[in-house]
Amino acid sequence: MPTMDRKTFAKCMHNLSVKNKEVKKKMLEMSRQAAREAHVKVDASLKNQEIIDVSVSYDGTWQKRGHTSNLGLGIIIDILSGLVLDFEVLSKYCHNCVVAGRDMGVDSAEFHIWQKRTCG
Repeated sequence: MPTMDRKTFAKCMHNLSVKNKEVKKKMLEMSRQAAREAHVKVDASLKNQEIIDVSVSYDGTWQKRGHTSNLGLGIIIDILSGLVLDFEVLSKYCHNCVVAGRDMGVDSAEFHIWQKRTCG
């Protein structure tokens, strides 16, 4: 069975990731527009407003139970339409922080200044 070269595989994965981001962005835009239309249908005075206040619900989950998971997901859902308006992938692990901590020293003032400026 023929195999794929590592560089070819990486290129395919990159292309797939780019397409995935485009689809996610388009789906969120459609969801937000549908939620806007639902709110305008309920209150016609919102039609000309660029930004409208909506009631939302926030839900989140982690990959594993307990405090051992490094990956999670947070989701904002419109109460009226039930559509997802936004989401965020959450991570307790930051590769840049690990590398910087190794290079600068985790306990150094320089690292803490860098981390506060870069990672919030």
